[in-house]
Amino acid sequence: MLFLDIQLPGVSGIELLRSIRKQSPSVIFTTAFENYAIEAFDFKTIGYLLKPFDRQRFRITMIKALEKLEESAVTPTLKNKIAVRKEGEKSKYIMLNTPEINHIQSNGNSVLIYTDTEFFVMNSTLENLEKTLGTELFQRVHRTVIVNKAKIIEIENLSNNEYQLKLKNGKKIWTGRKYASVVQSLLKI
Repeated sequence: MLFLDIQLPGVSGIELLRSIRKQSPSVIFTTAFENYAIEAFDFKTIGYLLKPFDRQRFRITMIKALEKLEESAVTPTLKNKIAVRKEGEKSKYIMLNTPEINHIQSNGNSVLIYTDTEFFVMNSTLENLEKTLGTELFQRVHRTVIVNKAKIIEIENLSNNEYQLKLKNGKKIWTGRKYASVVQSLLKI
């Protein structure tokens, strides 16, 4: 977490934040100038404290900051496992390690999750699951498919910005033209 004044010697706090934004620190701006508030919130900062600090406002901002830190501490462990069920099972769920997933396919208001040996069902849309999993390990390559990037062993350019991905288990996934730039970025890995 970073407390950052708007006016620093030689550089503004906003310019400094722009230069370190890739490291995505949680930021609380502190300043005597309220006219920078709108620009500061463009950075999705946690808070904006006016000097001299109001005790109640400081307390509320700190509670918000602590909640955000707790969220970020919990999220990675949640991304490592998801609750899924075998097809036909209505009430029995298992916790699946996400690195075991080969690919995920949309199936209406549910998704089919494929591993090397079996598949599972999850009541979720592809969009929601994509947000939950993040993009570190998984990549959407078609409007109906997400793949585990670590499971891709071959990428073939078919034509017209369409590709075929071959996974470690031999499964072939066709990509959509809309996702050509995504696949091309995978080639740079």
